[in-house]
Amino acid sequence: MARARPPPPSCLSGPKQVLQGAALSAALGYAAALGVQWVGKSVATLIVAAGLLLKWLESKKVLRVPWKSLGSRFAWFLDLDRDGKLGVGDVKVGMKKAGALLGVTRVPSGAAFVAGLAWGLGVLPPKF
Repeated sequence: MARARPPPPSCLSGPKQVLQGAALSAALGYAAALGVQWVGKSVATLIVAAGLLLKWLESKKVLRVPWKSLGSRFAWFLDLDRDGKLGVGDVKVGMKKAGALLGVTRVPSGAAFVAGLAWGLGVLPPKF
């Protein structure tokens, strides 16, 4: 029978280290938000430009685009719980996947990262 491994030693042993870790996580969250905004704007611009190009090519009879098929494929891509409808369940699954992707295990640093991310995205304005 395999023995359970002991938990990894924590580098955040005192209140000063916890605050340092939280400050670093908040700064990283803010930086991530700025990156997300830049990438989001760039991707949105590219998607709109591609859509306009497709519509123009379709109007010139160069090609035919099956818009209904594309719409159903996009809905399938967003339907994360695979129930056939877009709804709250999809958001829950997406949030679980995002949490697993972030891999936040320590509560203070995870909360600080989320707060920095919200602040950077403009969801949480600072009140000084």
